[in-house]
Amino acid sequence: MSRYSSKDNLPFLRRMHDVFLDNERRSRKESEVREKRVSQETREGGKSWEKSIRKEEARRRGIINRERAAEKRRVREEKKQAGREKIRLRDLNETVVQRERRLRRNERERTRRRKKREAEARYLELTPFREDSAIRGMVERYRIEPTTAFDVLTFLELARPRVRGLLDGLRGNMSSNIRLELICLMGKELEDGREELKEASFITGNYKLHGVDALTDEIWEQMKEKILIEFSRYQKGGSNYVLKRVQRLYIHVGKFIPFRGKGCSDPLPDFIRKKHALINMKNTDDECFKWAVTRALYPVKINSERISKKLRKQAQNLNWKNVEFPTPVKGRSIISFEQNNGVNINVFSWDETDGFHPVRISRSYSSGGATVIRLFILFYLFY
Repeated sequence: MSRYSSKDNLPFLRRMHDVFLDNERRSRKESEVREKRVSQETREGGKSWEKSIRKEEARRRGIINRERAAEKRRVREEKKQAGREKIRLRDLNETVVQRERRLRRNERERTRRRKKREAEARYLELTPFREDSAIRGMVERYRIEPTTAFDVLTFLELARPRVRGLLDGLRGNMSSNIRLELICLMGKELEDGREELKEASFITGNYKLHGVDALTDEIWEQMKEKILIEFSRYQKGGSNYVLKRVQRLYIHVGKFIPFRGKGCSDPLPDFIRKKHALINMKNTDDECFKWAVTRALYPVKINSERISKKLRKQAQNLNWKNVEFPTPVKGRSIISFEQNNGVNINVFSWDETDGFHPVRISRSYSSGGATVIRLFILFYLFY
């Protein structure tokens, strides 16, 4: 008698297990496919619904736009009809003289509008641009060069807002010196019939703008009047030259730094230091003028550039009334010191262009009498 064994049924169980797994996978896959189909149908249904809504909205917008366009055309036609009717009634009631006056008035208006458009077009050409600079950017030159012919007065009037806009853009805490230079092409007819051409320059003086000050109408009128006077003198001087056109306008802008003795800690250039002719005071405050003048009146042979206690006591022996620090070269400070202490002070400077040159010579300077103090200031920037 054979006994039942699970080992004998193992292949059958495995086959049944495989069949069960296959059925499970098949049912899961069919379920996923069914879910995808349902979701796709749902999305397509939603898209078709949104598409139909957009289509309907576009159709309604088209209807509204067509109705608005038709209304505008109707209003325009009504205005044209009313204008034609007005002209017909005017022609019926208008005399010949009135018609001629109206035509002349219309012609003047068309001419005025045409000139205005031409002036606006020419105004767009008058854009200043930077041409060059000097002294480490302290002096700049801008140029306005028209492409069409102008007379002097018209050109200055058209260039005025452009120059003002340029200067407004350059404004800041630093003062500026402004100068205009107008270049004109002049010509005259020679005896042999040929025409001689030459450029003439008309320059204004320097006008100072302090800090955030704008180019005022008063300053501009002064500069314009100066140019017109120079231009009139040129024509009336017997040269027989007449204006052909305005060539260009230069705007010279120089940054203005008040010249003050302040902080002597910067080293001297080697070619000056090696001469051993100057004492460069080593102070860190703004009283450079005080220490330089005191050292000049109380010289020492050793460490003359130091601000010692003895030098401070010696400075108290001098009268510093009405002297401001840092001390400006131009002003009442140095004059007051000269009058208070009976000395003469001359100020000299040096730059790469002019070399050594005087900046201030004492008004009471003489070869004898009062003590003469010579001060030196390096890198005097001027315009």
